[in-house]
Amino acid sequence: MNLFEKELGIPAPSCCSLADCCKGASPSKPFHQLLARAASGDDFAQSFFSVMVPYRSHAEAEKVVPGLVARTLKAAQKEPDIFKSDDDLVFYHCRYLKADNRCGVHEDRPQFCRDYPDTPFVVFPPGCAFEPWAKACRDKYNAMKEEVTQLKDLQAELKELRRLQGIPEEGNT
Repeated sequence: MNLFEKELGIPAPSCCSLADCCKGASPSKPFHQLLARAASGDDFAQSFFSVMVPYRSHAEAEKVVPGLVARTLKAAQKEPDIFKSDDDLVFYHCRYLKADNRCGVHEDRPQFCRDYPDTPFVVFPPGCAFEPWAKACRDKYNAMKEEVTQLKDLQAELKELRRLQGIPEEGNT
């Protein structure tokens, strides 16, 4: 169970075994940053590069996982400090994925594969079983953020009302 399942109470579905996540992965860091992290000993980056192989182009990735490239490029545009150009976004496929969409190293797969998806803020391939789960998690997360904002507004309003009535702030008696 990942953190979002636990904290939001929304159970993740079972994988639908399309293997599109294995055919079209794109990490949230540009290639050069991920490579630098791998060179400095970062476990995730090293594991990622030990399993994933880059496509030669976005067009090649799009042929294998239709719709994923456009979705990911759109999401990357929201992060201009990270992805300065479309070329910073690299798509990868698993070197161990077999022709029948089964994992060739399932019992020994790295932790990042076991944990996928560890967040609902991943760009999922069209039709992935995790899409509805991710949307439900994001919706609940956004509702919780709105509730916190409303509570802060009410707290400020209460503080102002106390000030106007000459009531000392809590803890300042």
